Amino acid sequence: MILRIDLNNRSFEKEEYKHFIGGRTLCSRLITEQVRPDIHPLSEKNVLVICPASFAGSMVPNSNRLSIGAKSPLTGGIKESNIGGRVPDLVARNGYRAITIIGSLEELSVIVIGKEDLKIEETPELKGLMNYELFERLYERYGKNIGILGVGPAGENRLMNSTISGNDLEGHASRHAGRGGMGAVMGSKKIKAIVFREPYTRMFMPEEDKRKEFISTCREFAQKTIKNRLNMTLFSNLSLVSYINRLEALPIRNYRESSSEEALALSGENIKEVLESRGGRMGHACSKNCVVRCSNVIHDKDGRYVTSGFEYESTVMLGSNLGLFNFDEVAPLERFCDDFGLDTIETGATFAVAAEAGLAEFGDPNSFMALTEEIRTMTPLGRILTSGAGLFGKVFGVTRVPVVKNQSMAAYDPRSLKGTGTTYATSPMGADHTAGNVFPAVSKVDVRGSVNQVEESLYRQIMYTALDMFICIYVGATEENLDTIAKLVNLFYREEITKEDIFEISKETIMLETRFNEACGLSSKTNVMPEFFTNEKESRGDVYDIPPSELQKASEILNHITIRS
Repeated sequence: MILRIDLNNRSFEKEEYKHFIGGRTLCSRLITEQVRPDIHPLSEKNVLVICPASFAGSMVPNSNRLSIGAKSPLTGGIKESNIGGRVPDLVARNGYRAITIIGSLEELSVIVIGKEDLKIEETPELKGLMNYELFERLYERYGKNIGILGVGPAGENRLMNSTISGNDLEGHASRHAGRGGMGAVMGSKKIKAIVFREPYTRMFMPEEDKRKEFISTCREFAQKTIKNRLNMTLFSNLSLVSYINRLEALPIRNYRESSSEEALALSGENIKEVLESRGGRMGHACSKNCVVRCSNVIHDKDGRYVTSGFEYESTVMLGSNLGLFNFDEVAPLERFCDDFGLDTIETGATFAVAAEAGLAEFGDPNSFMALTEEIRTMTPLGRILTSGAGLFGKVFGVTRVPVVKNQSMAAYDPRSLKGTGTTYATSPMGADHTAGNVFPAVSKVDVRGSVNQVEESLYRQIMYTALDMFICIYVGATEENLDTIAKLVNLFYREEITKEDIFEISKETIMLETRFNEACGLSSKTNVMPEFFTNEKESRGDVYDIPPSELQKASEILNHITIRS
């Protein structure tokens, strides 16, 4: 079922939908069908799309994922941002494969969504609330057993770097659809929160004749995933700190360095003991049926909860990227982003650019906390700080700005991981690592070489798009896993598809997104790496040297990419 909400008419309409396609692919299809490329992203004509992954609500491991998309205020093109938490399971078990929201309300409101309980409630008393207080107010009003998508002051004020926050399994406002300014789209519609009721129905299962094989396949898939991701479960995805540091691809002081012994103080291996001694937890599941458990629960020195969003990209961009290597200095910055509703990656990149402009000092946590006060009080500087690294750099005349399509790069240096850099440059999503990271363990080319990086990046982009239809990308974008997903689709939806079919659907999704971006004015000429990466060497002496002509031919090359055996 697709639920269509028209805020102008305050109406809810349901439409039958029984196809197996969900997640990012369905999200992008609905955006391209319903959004005119020439509209302003904060126009009431923009459509906010919410799509759970195809297996959400079932026992498939790591399947409770949610794609949230719209035309992006940050990039000006199509955007999908992906989260876990409580919401995906509840959306799916309430019977909705997608929710589209168009129009705008006159008064700040909460939308309540259940199987039959659909309503809009005006809530002016929630205006200006930070996320953690907002969620507590909503629990008081609607009960604890709910899912929440909410916006903090950033989204409410339609700021380009604003997130939509979701609650984790413990109820914290710590899961964020962070990239692309989706919070601004929700805020522009005068929606403070969307509350999802508990439907009190069991998890989804296929019909009886397929059930035994489905359960067996899910269990085997879970066991294999746990085995392959054991290090991440033990040390969370902060285990990536030491790995990426060894690859000399870690952003340090706005990419001036790419490896440092200091940075290892932020690695999962090195913070596990002290974290757990305070009552925190490493290997925290962000959503139901997660077997990877890449997240953490962080407590301060007094044992008080700080955040459960303390993950690799956030920690590095707010940590080593700012010259901070003590997680007690980094966690308060992340907590502020949780609460105000800001993307940690974009905020870390923007704060680094602010340091370039002389408004903060690398290595000084107090100078960066001072920037959060500018944001909290919404001074003119604060508003610029929440408008993304690209705009901040233009306003302050800084050229060392790590963005593509106006979106900041995540925590991987494109000179050391050239395939990932190519994904930054060519993905329709902007500089987004979740669009297709290219690591040595999976790459068919030398990640530091300049040969075939475009082809490798595009292959990974297709594989990541395929996972985003069904499950979390941390399960692993491998051909074997795609084979298992095809088997599960056939059992669950009674289809007859192959991994090759899924691969081709995913390729077409990227083509569809690219065509939409072109109609928005984001042609292949925007596939450009920031200049300082092409002429300034990283630790081993590499520059990003993929020819611009190759980046601009990405959509042509995409047509010829096929799945590997």
